[in-house]
Amino acid sequence: MKQHPTLFLVHFVATAAMTGLIWFVQVVHYPMFSDIPAEAFLTYEIEHQLRTSSVVIPFMMTEFLTGCYLALRSRPLLSGRDLMLFRGSMFLLAIVWGSTFLIQVPLHEELSQTADPYLIDSLVCSNWIRTICWSMRSLILGALMVQWLIIKE
Repeated sequence: MKQHPTLFLVHFVATAAMTGLIWFVQVVHYPMFSDIPAEAFLTYEIEHQLRTSSVVIPFMMTEFLTGCYLALRSRPLLSGRDLMLFRGSMFLLAIVWGSTFLIQVPLHEELSQTADPYLIDSLVCSNWIRTICWSMRSLILGALMVQWLIIKE
């Protein structure tokens, strides 16, 4: 990874940013959906989607694109355990994207039509998938970063 330290750093920062953001969403933001008055909820949900997208899309795309590039171009640079860890982190990223587009996005679409407490609970519960996966990615990539930047230098 010594040939791509800046790219790996960008990848790690995007992952760390999403990890921090997802913990805020999981612990603070999504649970507060239940506190929004029903008459204001639909407007709130639509505004939430617009504002949140403008924050998360750049980080998610950066994480995805740099991760794919590193996965495709780093094979000669990674071996053994490091390669397995990086591949594992990319598998976790695939789970995040799958969960986002197969679970969370459809729930948000439904919530933009109806303020259903069951849907809000489903959103909070299912979001743990992304919270756990992004947290694990941050730990894995952080460990690889320490190894590559400190131990191997």
